[in-house]
Amino acid sequence: MTKDSILIFADYLVARHPEAESQVQWVSSIGELEAALLAAAPSLIAIVLPPRSPLLPEVIERCQALQSSSPVWIAPFHVESGPLLASHAWLRPRLLSALGCSGGGPEAAARVEALTVLAGGIAHDFNNLLTAIRCYSEILHDELSEAAPSLRDRTSEILLATQRAALMSRQLLTFSGRATPHAERIDIQEWLPALGGVMRSILSEQTTFTLDTPREPLWVEADRNQLEQVLTNLVTNAHEAMPHGGSLEISATRLALPARNQTQLPAGDYVEFRVSDSGSGVPAHLQSHLFSPFVSTKPRGRGLGLGLATAMMIVRRLGGELIHQPRTSGGAAFSIFLPLALTSMEGARPAPGALPRGDGQRILIADDDPAIRAVATALLETLGYAADVAGTGEEALERCENNESSPYDVLLSDISMPGMSGYDVAERVRRAQPGIALILMSGYAGDPSVMEASRRLGALFLEKPFTRDSLSQRIAEALRLRRPS
Repeated sequence: MTKDSILIFADYLVARHPEAESQVQWVSSIGELEAALLAAAPSLIAIVLPPRSPLLPEVIERCQALQSSSPVWIAPFHVESGPLLASHAWLRPRLLSALGCSGGGPEAAARVEALTVLAGGIAHDFNNLLTAIRCYSEILHDELSEAAPSLRDRTSEILLATQRAALMSRQLLTFSGRATPHAERIDIQEWLPALGGVMRSILSEQTTFTLDTPREPLWVEADRNQLEQVLTNLVTNAHEAMPHGGSLEISATRLALPARNQTQLPAGDYVEFRVSDSGSGVPAHLQSHLFSPFVSTKPRGRGLGLGLATAMMIVRRLGGELIHQPRTSGGAAFSIFLPLALTSMEGARPAPGALPRGDGQRILIADDDPAIRAVATALLETLGYAADVAGTGEEALERCENNESSPYDVLLSDISMPGMSGYDVAERVRRAQPGIALILMSGYAGDPSVMEASRRLGALFLEKPFTRDSLSQRIAEALRLRRPS
C-alpha cells in the first residue's frame, strides 16, 4: 500500500468490487486485516459493518493493537445500499473529506494522525488536573457546610464546571480512540432525572426546559459517562442554536421497532431518547453528512464538528443508532435508539446512599503525578483509610516487598507511568502480597491488551477524573472482592 492509502474492512463490499486501485485496499476477514496492518500503516482505516456485527469489536481491537497511529473511521452502514455502490471510486475522496483531508495528501493525513495523538495526550493530562480540582472542591464543599454555608453555592458551581470539563475531555478521548468504555446496566427512569440538573445548567434562563421521563423502568447496557456525553453534546448544540432563548425537550420512551424502520436497526425493543429544540435547525445542505467528522453547523472558530461524529460513534458501539429528524415547524430534533436490556436489577449500580467508609485499611497509591497522590491521600484519609504513596512503579513494588509483616489491603495504581506500567506493578505486587486488592486508574487505556490483561488479573478500573463517590465505591468493591491471602 502507498503512504496515502485507505484500508477498508467490509465483508460484503469486497465481493462486489474485486478490483482495487493502488490507494484503496479491501479486506473481508480478520486474517486479511492483520496481514495488511502488519505490512504497512494506512493513512485511514474504514470499517463498514452493521452496528451489531459480532466482527465489529474484534476489528476495532485489532486495528488499535496493530496500527494504533492510523485513524479509524466507522463508516455509516447505510452505504451498503444505493447507487453509491455503482463504483467504489467515490469512497476515497469521501472518506478523506470526512476526516478533513480532502486534497491534502499524506501531509493532511499526517495532521489528522497528529491531532488524534495530541487529543489523547492533552485529555490524559487534563484528567489529572480535573481530578485534583474536583476532589479538593468536594472536600471544600463539605467543610463549608458548617463554616460558611452561604459559600456552598459557589463551590457547587466549581463542581458543575469540572463535570462539564470532564465531558469535554471524554469527547476528546472517544474521538482519538483512547476512551475506555465500562458498560453497566442503567435504569433510564432513575438516571435521566438525575441528569436533568446538568442539562438545565447548560441552557440560558430564557430557555424553557422540559424533561419527560419514562413511566416504567427501562434498562440499557451502556457506559454511564459516554451516554451522558452524548446527551450533553446534543443539549449544548441546541443551546447554541437558540442564542436568544427558546424551548428544549428531552424525552425517553420504550419503542418496538419493526423489521423495516428508518434506523436500519434489527427489529426489537429499544429505548428512544428524543432531544428537540426550537432553534435555527440544520441547514439543508448539511443534513446528508451531519454526522461526519469535521462537519459543523457552527461558525468558524466555534467548534471543529467532532461532537456529533463522536456521539454517533458512541451510540453505534452500543448497538444503537443516532438520527436527525427534520422538523417542519422549525428547530431540530435528534433521536437516539438503544437496545432495551432485560429488566433485571442484576449488575445495576446500587442506589445512592452514605459513602462506604474504611476502618483503617491500608491503601498504597502509585501515581507519577504528585497532585493525584496528594488529593487521593486526602480523600482516603477522610473516608477512614490509611494511605501511603509511591511516585513510581518501582517504588510501589519496593514498599510492598519491604512491608510483608504489615501488608497493604489495596493497591491503587495509575496505568501510564514512566518505567514500570501500572499493569506490571499490579502483577508484581500481587506476587509480593497475594492477598492485596488491585485497582488500576487512568484517563484512558490506550492498549486494549493491557486492559484485557488487567481483567484477567482481577483488577478493577477507576476512570479519571474520579470523584470522592467513585473512589470510595471502587475501594469498597475491591475490598469485598479481595482474594484471601
